[in-house]
Amino acid sequence: MNFLHYAVQETTVENTTVFFEGILGLKKIREYELDKNLCREIFGIEKNYKVVMYELGNGAIEVFIGKKENCISLTHIALSPNNREEILKNARKYGLWIFEKERKEKDKLVFIKDFDGNLYELKSAKR
Repeated sequence: MNFLHYAVQETTVENTTVFFEGILGLKKIREYELDKNLCREIFGIEKNYKVVMYELGNGAIEVFIGKKENCISLTHIALSPNNREEILKNARKYGLWIFEKERKEKDKLVFIKDFDGNLYELKSAKR
């Protein structure tokens, strides 16, 4: 089985661009609009959504742009960037939530949230 994509939702294109391109350094590969009729059939929401896709290794992150309802979730995307400290520096510059915890005999645990509360675990590139 191969990883194809992971979908998240953001409220604005601006936040999406800053987070995925400016902070994570991902490359935008496609933009399209999901028609409200198809959206209703798949997700039960009758609304058009702009969708922006970013390259992530052999797969992609699919970002739906629009208002979302807040909920508690354990859902997150785990990434292994080559430049974790640079990402954290950029996230701090924008005032994003960051969680860091040193662990005995394990790599430091690091999570960040984007502008809309989506959670990302940043694992050290040296595993």
